Amino acid sequence: MTLGAELDHEPLSRSETIDFVAVMDSALRFAPEQLAAESRQAQTNLYQEVGSSWFAGAPTLETSFYDDKALTSVGLRELEAGLRLPLWQWGQRGMAQDLGRHFQDLTDAWNANLALAVAGRVRANLADLQEADAMLDLEAEATAATASLLDLTQTLFAIGEVPRLDVMQAQSLLLEQQRMQYEAEGALVDAEWEYQILTGLSVRPQDNYRERQSGESEIDMTHPMLRFMQATLEVARSRVDQAQHENATNPTLGFGVRRERAGRMDDYIDSLSVSLSIPIGRSQRVATAVSGARRDVADVEVALRRARQQLESTLHEAEHSLYVVRQQLEVSRTRATLAGERLQMSRSAYELGEADLLSVTAALQEAVRSRQGLRELELREQRLISDYNQSLGIMP
Repeated sequence: MTLGAELDHEPLSRSETIDFVAVMDSALRFAPEQLAAESRQAQTNLYQEVGSSWFAGAPTLETSFYDDKALTSVGLRELEAGLRLPLWQWGQRGMAQDLGRHFQDLTDAWNANLALAVAGRVRANLADLQEADAMLDLEAEATAATASLLDLTQTLFAIGEVPRLDVMQAQSLLLEQQRMQYEAEGALVDAEWEYQILTGLSVRPQDNYRERQSGESEIDMTHPMLRFMQATLEVARSRVDQAQHENATNPTLGFGVRRERAGRMDDYIDSLSVSLSIPIGRSQRVATAVSGARRDVADVEVALRRARQQLESTLHEAEHSLYVVRQQLEVSRTRATLAGERLQMSRSAYELGEADLLSVTAALQEAVRSRQGLRELELREQRLISDYNQSLGIMP
């Protein structure tokens, strides 16, 4: 029974009907951040509606009634009713419209940055899957080679060519190799669980994921993360202008009617009124609000610079690591070839009684380690290429 069966885990099947674009789309739909997408778009729509309004706020209905019955009681009556409209300050509506556009840019940039972040998770998981597959295959091959060595040792023991101790050593070696194969199976189960959680899929593409290293070497402001930070900065700057107006009193335009009489013997007089109120000066509250908004701008500018530096550092690290790995690959290929030849020679010598089990075991372990090391470097090269492209903001 395999480890996956014991853990009630159904191994992922491979299919040619699903490609990496479908895997990305599914992972994007399952991303937890999608829960915030609707609220972000709703916020954007509200800011755009504010900028498209003809007035700076909601109209106000006003009414008042005067009666002198409780005091002089000469029959004075007065009734007033009106509508007061808050007007935009000079340039305030244009600033509100700019803020709405900046929020739309922010929402678009957030979606693009989310897609890149999810792509990074998918890239890492696919690399984990490919590495787990490769290591399990290598461990299975090593187990088969170790089992073959045990069979040979038992055959030689049966004809009296080797002592019982050699058989026991070969058995111990096989048990240790089987343990390592179980560990490799566990790593594959973990990677498959992560794939299912990340994508919501129970099937994976037939072919392993590979991508070419981008020819670009510089990070610019088209990078999704930097676009998102820049859009956040534009919103913060717009809020500075908004704070200068929102925390000040807006002018108002009023329309009203009045019905009044001076006494019981007088006739009612009806009239219309038009009023305009214009605030003069600014309160200290405006200065404090603007100061807070400007501090937010400074914080975002710092975060933007840090984000760019971090991306450049990650890109440089991936580029440097790729150079080192590619140099190591040449050495590892030669080492794996030599280790394979040594194993064949040691095994042949053991069959002829010209070598002991210890030398064959050492050759076998060296061959296994060299093949694993070579495969790990090949997989690391692919992972670093993905990291390099991810740092540049390139989608798979």
